[in-house]
Amino acid sequence: MPTVGRVPGGDAAVTANVVVVTSSAPIRRPTLAMFAVEPPDVATADTSYWLLSAVLSALLPAVNAQRVASCCAMGPCPLQLAGIWEVGMAGVGRWAPASKTQPAVVVIVEAMQITTQEPAVGGVTGDTAADAVIGPRPIVKYAVEAIGTFFLVFTVGAAVGSGSTLAPLGIGAVLMVMIYAGAHLSGGHYNPAVTIAVLVRGRITFHEAAGYWVAQLGGGLLAAAVVHTVIDPAHAAVGSTLLLNDRTMLAAFVVELLFTFALCYVVLNVATSKDHRDNSFYGLAIGFTVVAGAVAVGAISGGAFNPAVTLGAAVMGMFAWSTLWVYPVAQVLAGIAAGLVFRALNRADR
Repeated sequence: MPTVGRVPGGDAAVTANVVVVTSSAPIRRPTLAMFAVEPPDVATADTSYWLLSAVLSALLPAVNAQRVASCCAMGPCPLQLAGIWEVGMAGVGRWAPASKTQPAVVVIVEAMQITTQEPAVGGVTGDTAADAVIGPRPIVKYAVEAIGTFFLVFTVGAAVGSGSTLAPLGIGAVLMVMIYAGAHLSGGHYNPAVTIAVLVRGRITFHEAAGYWVAQLGGGLLAAAVVHTVIDPAHAAVGSTLLLNDRTMLAAFVVELLFTFALCYVVLNVATSKDHRDNSFYGLAIGFTVVAGAVAVGAISGGAFNPAVTLGAAVMGMFAWSTLWVYPVAQVLAGIAAGLVFRALNRADR
C-alpha cells in the first residue's frame, strides 16, 4: 500500500491538481525542494513515475519567522491516477479507490531534500534538516544555557578569586568548550548581551530571548553561590572589589561597550552568518575574543562583557554594587549595536 512521505515537522496536503507542502518552521531563504512522486497504484496508473520540483518562497522572512507555515511549495500535477490518498484533520491514513468524480492528483512519497531555518546560533554545527525543523524543546535550550553560563561564571570566580595569572585563558577556554558542547541545542549564547544581539539580528523571538535571560542569570547566580562555598575566603576577591570613580567609570563604560560589541559581532558573523555555515572554528573565535578583551582591558573594568558574569561577580564581591549599573548598560547597548551593524552589513543575510 502506498505511503505519503512527510517533510520533517511538516504536513503534506493533497488538493485538486495541486500538491501543497507546508513547513512547520520558518524558512529563511529560497530553497529548492525535490520530491519524488509516484502513483499509488502503478499497475493501473497511466504513468509510473513523475518528478516534481518546487521552490520554497522565502519572501518577507521577518514575518515568516513569527508566522509558522507561511511559506509553502506548490506544484501542478495533471495526472490521472487510480485513486487518492486522503489527507485530513485526522492525518493521513485512508485510501479511496478512483471514481469518476475524483480529481487528478498525485501523492508525495519521498522528500529528498529540504532546508529550513538554522537554530539560533547553532546553525554552524551541521544539523540535519529534521533537526533544523523540529529543534530541541524550549526547556532543553534553557537548561543548556543555564549549564553553560554556570561553568563560565564559576570559572571566572574560581580563576580570579584564586589569583591565577592564567584567568583570561581559562575563562576563554571554558566559554569555547561550552559553546561547542551546547551550540547545537541552544545556540550557546551564555550571555544576555549575545542573546540581545541574536534577537536584533532576527534569529530568535522576544519570548525565547526572555527565557534565555532568566536561564543565564540564574546559572550565573548559582555559580556565584558555589564559588563562595568552595573558594577559601582568605584568597577570595572580597578584599579586591573593583571600585569606580567618575573617571574610571567612564573608562569602564567605554571598554565594556567596545569589547562586548566585539564579542557579539564575532558571534553573529561566525555562528549565524550563511557565509560561514558548518564551520568548525566558531567556538575558538568566540572564546579568544573574550581572552583578548580580558587581557586588554581587564585592569580597567574587570573584563566582564556579559551581564550574567557582571551579576555573578558582584555577588562574589568583585564589583561594587554602587557602580554596577555601568556594566549592564554598556553591555546591553553593545548587543543592540552589534545586531544592528550586522544587519546593515549583511542585508542579504536575514
